[in-house]
Amino acid sequence: MKNFRIIILLGLFALASCNKDEDAAPQDTTRPVINSSTHLHGVIGGKINAGNKLEIHYKVSDNLGLKELKIDVHNNFDGHSHGRLAGTPYEWDTIIRLSGTLREDEIETWIPSTALAGPYHVGLFVTDAAGNQGNSFYLDFNLSNGSEPVINITAPANFGLGEIDMKPLDTLRLAGTATDPDQIEKVKIEVEEEGEHMRISSATDGEPLYKREFKISTHPSLFTDANTFQFANIINPGDLIKLPSVAPGTSKHFHVKIIVSDKLGNVRMREGELHVE
Repeated sequence: MKNFRIIILLGLFALASCNKDEDAAPQDTTRPVINSSTHLHGVIGGKINAGNKLEIHYKVSDNLGLKELKIDVHNNFDGHSHGRLAGTPYEWDTIIRLSGTLREDEIETWIPSTALAGPYHVGLFVTDAAGNQGNSFYLDFNLSNGSEPVINITAPANFGLGEIDMKPLDTLRLAGTATDPDQIEKVKIEVEEEGEHMRISSATDGEPLYKREFKISTHPSLFTDANTFQFANIINPGDLIKLPSVAPGTSKHFHVKIIVSDKLGNVRMREGELHVE
């Protein structure tokens, strides 16, 4: 009889535990969101001068409760390689504690006048009270300090002003110069195919369609002197930018990046778009 009572009590306890679990609140698995209205103030035409204030306007939300927003500003001088530089690039990060389900605000930071010129990323990363992380959100700007290289593309004439129409298997021939009184360290050219919402690689190994790096020590014929690079001198068949074939009735879009760095570590980037059909 005693054993029978123990069995009944155990059964009632197990039933109560099941009911308690069923009544518990469901686990929060919904990611917080960084709204697309998040943007930069002080950046005009994608550029800001060193010594000025950078303002970051953000809007974040979550279904139950926000916890924190991390903001990280860093250089993108060489595709995130973050190699050693002669000068000091601008870097800044902060963590903003959050609460509630919606926060729209602005935070500012001053960029030193001595910061290296070049392309920069502003990365935003939001976390909610349950530990869910939202998708990473990036904003880009170019920093100028008056000492960065100058890129003057004379052909194609509308490079950087809109899409350039080209035919399949065409060769993109650039003309113009890159100059810098502090001497050019290297000139890098990349061409990537663009997907609907992101850039994709045309190569099976994840590499861009075209990627070359030119230095005076390895390609002296492309330099007038240590301060001047001539794009029109890219005539070696292995260095030409050759576009791929395109299926009949379809088209492809490509993104061209020209990145020039000087001996001090300053960087200048020019970008253009190609439409191949």
